[in-house]
Formats: sequence, C-alpha cells, structure tokens
Amino acid sequence: MDKKLEKMEQKLTGVQPVEVAKTKKQLKAEKAAKKAEKKELRNQAAKSLDAANWTKEILNGPDAKFSGKVEASIDDKLSKATVGLVTYEQLKATKEALEQEANKSAADQAKDELKRKAEEDALEKESRKKAKLKQLKSKAALSFDLDGEEEA
Repeated sequence: MDKKLEKMEQKLTGVQPVEVAKTKKQLKAEKAAKKAEKKELRNQAAKSLDAANWTKEILNGPDAKFSGKVEASIDDKLSKATVGLVTYEQLKATKEALEQEANKSAADQAKDELKRKAEEDALEKESRKKAKLKQLKSKAALSFDLDGEEEA
C-alpha cells in the first residue's frame, strides 16, 4: 500500500527516487563479512562451552585465585624439605637454613632495587643536564641569525 502511495506522489511531483545500486563486488564483500562474523561467533560460542577453556581461564585468568605462582612460605618450604622422620635438631637446622636463604634473597632483591633506582636517577640527572645544555645553546644563538645556522 505504501509503495502505491509513493508511486502516486512521484507521478504528481515528478521527482524520481534515487536508488543506490550495489555492485556485485560490494554484495559479495558484504556477504563475506557477514559469513566471517557468523563464523567468529560460532568459534567464540564453542570456546565458551569448552570445559578445558573454563579451567584454563580460572587458573590463568585475571583473578587467578588458584594460581601456582604464589611464592612459598618458609613453612611450606620446610615441609617439602623434610621427608620422613627427622629429629628436632635436623628440623631446626633445616628451618634456619631456609630462613637464612630467604633473608639472603630478600637482601639481594633490596640491593638490586637500590641499584636499579640509582641507575634511573643517574639517567634522569643526565637527561636534565642535556636539556639544560640544549636550553643554554638555544639562548646563546644569535637573534639576528636568519639562516638558522649554528656555529660549531
């Protein structure tokens, strides 16, 4: 019904509608894009339904509540280091060795952090010095030098 009204209006006004004809290439490109989108959706749906993917996301995802990358405490290391029946002296010696190792690694990390910070400070100081030299050079340039040539 609406088409008949449009045709009647066109006859009365004398204006012909401009239809944009799509070429076969454009139609094929649109069809291929829709097909690729559907395929991507299917792949995503299959991936979301896969149980192995779910466990992988839980273990390695952004929350990673069950991650095995947590640093072991001294007690955990002690339980792994002692197997079977051991005497109190052996247990105490093993625990002291593990504590010394943990203290040493903490000291090494602190030392590395200080060294890294000192290097960063040195680089920052050097960059500030270069910026200051560049600023002084630009101030020292002659104001009437139209060519922009710098004297070396």
